[in-house]
Amino acid sequence: MLTLIYKEYQNVKSQRKAQLESKKQVMLTSINQVSNELLAKIDENVSKAYINQHRLNSEFKELVSQLHIYQNHVNLWLKMVTDIRSSLKELGDVECWSMKMEEDAMLIDHCLQSVLSRY
Repeated sequence: MLTLIYKEYQNVKSQRKAQLESKKQVMLTSINQVSNELLAKIDENVSKAYINQHRLNSEFKELVSQLHIYQNHVNLWLKMVTDIRSSLKELGDVECWSMKMEEDAMLIDHCLQSVLSRY
């Protein structure tokens, strides 16, 4: 009788051990699947972040190059405007000088006519 109970106990024990081993295998498989899916998702997100960063870097470089071109154009326009202002100033100076010369010539002419009219 004791041997029968012992054998039954051993059978139940081995069945539970087999069930535990089976559940352990299922659990390990599930953990492996979850970790693989998590890693795949993380890799996907990292890949997207890398692609986005690469795209941003290339767009930034393009923007910097466009800004340099724009800066060169602005500098050329500033130089042209400065040259035009300088030319206009010189023309204004020449105009002022010519008006002074005309006034002086008129004054001299008036003085000479006054002197000539007395004689």
